[in-house]
Amino acid sequence: MLETFLALTLAHLLADFVFQTGAMVADKRRLDVFSLHIGTVGLLSLIALGGSWQAALAVTLAHALIDSVKTFALSPRQSQRLWAFLTDQIAHIASIVLVTHYWPLSFITGLWGFTSPQILTPLILAIGFLTATAMGGPIVGGLMQHFPQRFAIQGLKSAGRMIGLLERAFIFLLILFNSPIGIGFLLTAKSVLRFDTTRKGQRASEYVIIGTLASFGWAMAIAFLTKEALALITP
Repeated sequence: MLETFLALTLAHLLADFVFQTGAMVADKRRLDVFSLHIGTVGLLSLIALGGSWQAALAVTLAHALIDSVKTFALSPRQSQRLWAFLTDQIAHIASIVLVTHYWPLSFITGLWGFTSPQILTPLILAIGFLTATAMGGPIVGGLMQHFPQRFAIQGLKSAGRMIGLLERAFIFLLILFNSPIGIGFLLTAKSVLRFDTTRKGQRASEYVIIGTLASFGWAMAIAFLTKEALALITP
């Protein structure tokens, strides 16, 4: 049962945060873009379960229903809010739990069943890494929407997103390899590089501090949760 849940969760994270681009999110009200995303969910779920189509189909239909509510029932502005994002993700995880309940042996009976239970550790690591890095972007971005965007740093296109991904990846790996002291050096380095921006005014400084602490905090929390999950499955 655990393998099925983890495999479907990994497929969900890949579909929502790796294979779904920013352009796709912006144009998701277009039927072709929406259909492409749902098709990606179905294909990745089928691959993750090793061909067990019943559970893959069920989770795909559930994903389509949940996404249609967020995409078409809410206004574009509402759908970008943090509460809408969190509600959407909670609903997806709940649907995966429900599908796992009805088809608990989908992974075991699929093509990859021979890898159980050795596959648990790679699945947990992959889920933890994607949650800390890729999912962290919308979480931090949604939080920062509450503040006027004129305080945001104007730099290279997509550079802020890439910096956030890299810093959360470094934090995740540092904690995973029991080197949390490195986070202090990372924070110091970022503070030095942002010094010229933050000295321009208190509000700009506070904007940077809030975003940095939110990004660091999210990555640290997910990293520690991942370590705990690994400890639970380790004999």
